[in-house]
Amino acid sequence: MHRDPPDLHKLAAAYLRYALVRYERARAEREQREPQRVSLPQVEGPVD
Repeated sequence: MHRDPPDLHKLAAAYLRYALVRYERARAEREQREPQRVSLPQVEGPVD
């Protein structure tokens, strides 16, 4: 009754690590493409 597959947790850990690597790489690419938006606050519309 209490048997789950032995590498289910290994599979989940690998998937999480993969997703984190993908996310970090995408964030680094975005920062390289637009470096000025990292330090500036986001201001939409005209500023008086």
